[in-house]
This record gives sequence, structure tokens and C-alpha cells, in this order.
Amino acid sequence: MKNICFYFIFLSLPFSLFSQPGFKPGFVISLQGDTISGNIKERNPQKIARICTFKKSGQGETIDYKPDEISGFRFDEGGYFVSKTVMINGESTQVFLEKLLEGEANLYYYVDKYEIKYFVEAKEDVLYELKNTESTFRADGKLLSRENKEYIPALEQAFEKAPEIHAQIQTAEFDYKSLIDLTRKYHDYVCTDENLDCIIYRKDVKVDTYLGFDLAIMPTRLSFDAKSRHFSYLEDEKYNLVGNTYSFALFAANTQIFGLSKRTAFHYGLGYGFTDVSSPDLRIFHESIQIPVYMTYNFVSGKISPNITLGVNNYLTMSKDAFILSPDQRVELLDVFGPYQLSGTAGLGLDMKLGKVSASLMGLFEGRSTLTKSRDVRNNFLGTVFTATGVRFSLWYEL
Repeated sequence: MKNICFYFIFLSLPFSLFSQPGFKPGFVISLQGDTISGNIKERNPQKIARICTFKKSGQGETIDYKPDEISGFRFDEGGYFVSKTVMINGESTQVFLEKLLEGEANLYYYVDKYEIKYFVEAKEDVLYELKNTESTFRADGKLLSRENKEYIPALEQAFEKAPEIHAQIQTAEFDYKSLIDLTRKYHDYVCTDENLDCIIYRKDVKVDTYLGFDLAIMPTRLSFDAKSRHFSYLEDEKYNLVGNTYSFALFAANTQIFGLSKRTAFHYGLGYGFTDVSSPDLRIFHESIQIPVYMTYNFVSGKISPNITLGVNNYLTMSKDAFILSPDQRVELLDVFGPYQLSGTAGLGLDMKLGKVSASLMGLFEGRSTLTKSRDVRNNFLGTVFTATGVRFSLWYEL
């Protein structure tokens, strides 16, 4: 199990060490209101609120704009950021706020190191910060916490022109969907121009699903101590078995949830596979139904993007066979495998997109537990795992 933990920690390093977001088409808005087209560097929410790295079309030189140097910037396909002065940690600070909705009221979004902040602007240049802090208190000798929901009176004040929605404000949740819905309803109540629609720049949740298939080939190794009565037929006390694990996903899907992250996708499926490992005098064969559940993070958005995958794979035993390899004897060891096994999986890969079709190539490491029905065998296998390294190929089609 220590090996699994080490690989998970090692393979998670690219999140902080090697992630280099790319440039996407967009434009900046000068203080005079002029737009300049080019490419804008994608950054994490904390950094993009402080600086806009811009590159003019056809030029390699980049310019870093601070919030007091431009009015804002926008990606052609993505976020719209506006320079605003807000109170951050008790200080007046100029930052780039992401505009979620524009209409009779504007809704903004901001992320710092510790929390998510929302701001609503129902009057020109008057920003209402929406908070939902927590406080602790003691009751019956227990330390409890509660949400203070400061955003509710702030919304009532900001949306005072539409008392019809104040009852809905009382039950509003502090999230994208609820705040966008309320701001949109406020626009519908107070807007006098029937032809003026509010513009939602970023939806609370956008789900893109890709269907496809997986094919994986993983060289596999199993090391264990043959000390229990089940292995009394064997001459040696320690065995190293090598072979391969093969799996094919009969059904596989990638679901991207935009509200969580532009680059995060959940991979799941249903497949068939088998593991065949052996030594000169012992062979173990295991056939199973496999249910993988992974999370994939793409470092950059584009037609070609490197990524990292972390997750688990569930093995439901279909058939199993473990026996001594001998010309005149075959001893079955059917209790080596139980009905269920669980693996931890990590990998680095590359996604390639062409229209609605995408292909993935992933280098995987997997450590699998050997859960059995026999207590004796289970104790013998304690601390012993299958380790496998290999390649997974996937082909996807966007629905």
C-alpha cells in the first residue's frame, strides 16, 4: 500500500510543477473603451483576477496588464473580466472580476486563496458584496457552526426595485445557479425594454459528455509469501509472478462539468478484462467485470493537451483459476480471489481533439488489492498488491 501512496503523490506533482496554461483568442478593452484583439493567457482564478497577460495577433511579445491599466478583457470562448475596485480583506483593491451575467443588474465572481466571493451591481458603480460566513457557538456542551447568510439582506437591498422576488431571496442558496437565476429574474421584473435580454456569460453548470471505448494493456507483477496451508504444495516461500492485465471497456464516458473546472472531466465505464500472471511452477488467472471511475485534469485547453488521471478501478470476479504448473499434478487454489477487488490508479496522458472526435493515450500505474474469501489466504496476502504499469487508449465522440 505504501507504493500506491508514493505513486499517487509523485504523479500529482504536475498539478503544481508542470502546468503551463496556454493562450486563447480574445481581446482587451482599453481605458478609453477601445478593443484590441489578440490572445490571452489562461490562468487559475486567483492569478487571473490580478493580471492579464496579452499577446497581439501575429506577435510573440506579451504584455502584462494590471486592473488599473485596462477596463477589462474577454476570451472569445469563455470568461469576461471587468476591472473593479472592491474590498478584499478590509482593503480597497482593484481586481479583475469575472462577469457572470449582464442586465439591469450585473453579477460578478471572484476567487482568492481562501474563498469564493460574489458581487452584484444593481446601480451603476455600486457593488454589493455577497457573503456567507460561518460562526461557531456552543449548545448543550457541543461546539456547533452555522451559516450567517449575509448575502440575503445584501440581495434584498440590491434588488429593492423588485419586491416580488424577495420571498425567493430568503430561500436562495449561495451558488452559481441560485444567484444567476435571481439576478435574471430581477432583470425581467425591472427591465422596460422587452427586446433587451440579459446576457449570461458563464453558466453555473455546463455538462459535456463524450462516449467511446477504452483498451488497456498493462504488464503486471504479483509478489507474495507462500507460507499458508493453501500454498503448502509450493517449494519456495516467496514467489514473483509476472504477466499481463488486459481490459476492454464495453461502455465508457467522459463527463466534463464546466461549473467545477473547464479542464476537469470524470471518466467512468463498464468493461471486461482478465489478468494472467505466472512463474515457472505457478499460474494465476483472473477474469472480471471492470468498473473504472477516474478524474482527469487537462493542463491546457486546446486540440492537444497533456493531462493527469487519478481514480479507482473496481473488479467484480467472473472466474478465477490458480494452480501449480506440473506435468502430473494440477492443484487448484480457488480461494486466492474473492468476489471483489479494488485498485488505485494514476497516470499521465495526452488528449487529441479533432472536431467532435477525440483520442486519449494514457500511461497508467495501478496497485490492486487481493481481497479473498479465505481468511487464511487474506492474511497471507496482507500488504501484498498487484502492481501494473501500461498504456490505455481511448477514442471518444462528443454527444
